[in-house]
Amino acid sequence: MVKSIKAALIDTSKKYYRFIICFFIAIAFIRLFLLLQEYNYEKIIDYGQKVTVLIIALAALTFSYTNTFEPSERKAVREIGERLLKSFLYFVVGLIFSIGFRDATSKPPDFSIFPAILVLFSLIIMYILFFTGLVMLIISAVHLGIGIDELTKQLSKSS
Repeated sequence: MVKSIKAALIDTSKKYYRFIICFFIAIAFIRLFLLLQEYNYEKIIDYGQKVTVLIIALAALTFSYTNTFEPSERKAVREIGERLLKSFLYFVVGLIFSIGFRDATSKPPDFSIFPAILVLFSLIIMYILFFTGLVMLIISAVHLGIGIDELTKQLSKSS
């Protein structure tokens, strides 16, 4: 009876922990999207640097943490590190696309030499690349959440 209550409490606390982690990741990325809405690139780059350092530190610590496991368990932890590294790469490329093409989407090019069709075509390409960057940021958030969740599961197994 006591063991079942203890197990239920542990399961409930793990679910709330995962929910809180996902909530904070969502809040962080919503903050980033709100910063992208403004045109203050210094704030965006500063925020991006902080998130980048956080994600790459998690990936590096996970890869170094892999060496403490038995060879059969190393593969699972290495996959978690690879997921965090993918999150880092998606975040950086998505941020570059989102910042780099934000000006182009808000201020269309004014080519007087080229016909209007070329201007429209370049504007469509800029919008596609900008929204590709936003999608990459969302994919990064998903990889980060799954990576942190799997890492906490692995840590709870080992302790």
